[in-house]
Amino acid sequence: LFASSHQAPFQCPEAGCDGHFLTVTHCFVYMKAMFQSGNHLPPNGNHQHFTGVAANIMLTTSTAEVGNMSAALARHDDFDAGSWGAARQEKMLMALRAKFDTYPECADLLRATAGKSLAQASQVDRDHGIGLGEVDANLGMQWRGENFFGNCLELLRLELLADTTQKI
Repeated sequence: LFASSHQAPFQCPEAGCDGHFLTVTHCFVYMKAMFQSGNHLPPNGNHQHFTGVAANIMLTTSTAEVGNMSAALARHDDFDAGSWGAARQEKMLMALRAKFDTYPECADLLRATAGKSLAQASQVDRDHGIGLGEVDANLGMQWRGENFFGNCLELLRLELLADTTQKI
């Protein structure tokens, strides 16, 4: 349910985008491509490449295909890793907020995980995941990945819990 690949359509939170995304992964990689096509390229940079990738993201339902597009974006000569590194957490939180605003029952379930660590169990994704499959993670093996997605879910959970506390 919390997985970045969980299919539950929601409105794009990015200014100027009027589309809907099938997954958080689709939304996040779209924002990554549009971020790179913005003011983060040199004047002679390949803006069309990044906007083309963004358009293709809107056309596919495959999370694996979107993951491949994300990796290809990062390998592109004009990709500005420094600028993206500084912006990516806020972009992920925007995508997560949009999904959880659309599905309040998911927000309730996320709040219910208070006090627990959240991780994306993925053997192949060491950036967004923990670099381990679910079985190895449950056996307590040492994480090999950054767990970016799990950390962002934990940040959103703190926001949701603070919002609940303030309304009481």
